Amino acid sequence: MARKIKELDAMKVKKLLSKGYKNSSVKEIMKNKYSVVLKSFDISQIKSLRAYRNVVPELNLEIIGHTRINFSESEIDKIKDIKWSIANGYSEVEIIEEYTITRRRFMDIRCLYGAFYIIGEEHNDDIEKLLKRKKTYITSKLVQSIKRDYTDCFGNVLMSELSEVHGLDDGAISRILNQKIYKNYGQKHNREIRLIKYKYDVIKKVKKLEKDHKNNKNEQIQSLYRERNLLNEKLQRLKSA
Repeated sequence: MARKIKELDAMKVKKLLSKGYKNSSVKEIMKNKYSVVLKSFDISQIKSLRAYRNVVPELNLEIIGHTRINFSESEIDKIKDIKWSIANGYSEVEIIEEYTITRRRFMDIRCLYGAFYIIGEEHNDDIEKLLKRKKTYITSKLVQSIKRDYTDCFGNVLMSELSEVHGLDDGAISRILNQKIYKNYGQKHNREIRLIKYKYDVIKKVKKLEKDHKNNKNEQIQSLYRERNLLNEKLQRLKSA
């Protein structure tokens, strides 16, 4: 999967973030000084180390150092215990059940996103080593897990996130979700994945039409809005079924 931002630009963003600049300031500087237009979402992904973690990685700790930790003392202790458990090889299922956390929270902690990078920092090296040597054999269970993670987030997850968690490259993740390979594994998720992807296609069309100020396409935009809302309703019904 192609990266949205050039590595050189990501490096500039990380240097600004490491100096404590706010996301809005980074966005403005990149536009005015470097003529690079970035979305706030992309800057947030870099700041939380969800993206471009390996670009000038020596800045990661400084960047996260400017992250506000909004956890209580008991929550911090719990996160430290979870990181210890991950570093010592306890399974995902064991940890989720023991600490009563969602799979999404487990993924965020295991991938050391945001504040989870600096809480229990002494376990980071061991966790990163585990992620690097994670098995990459594609099994039915692995494919089902990838599809479940994608649908649980309603598609609001980066390929790079799924790649880090499941130990596959972005391309393999993308082919699985586009049902070009292993379509028969985790079939119960296939329809929901198609609806999610179609919904995002509709959203892209809406954004494209909204940018086209020269042509009067209000009626077409409204039609796409209705289609998007119907898709959201279908997805909610699938979740509650």
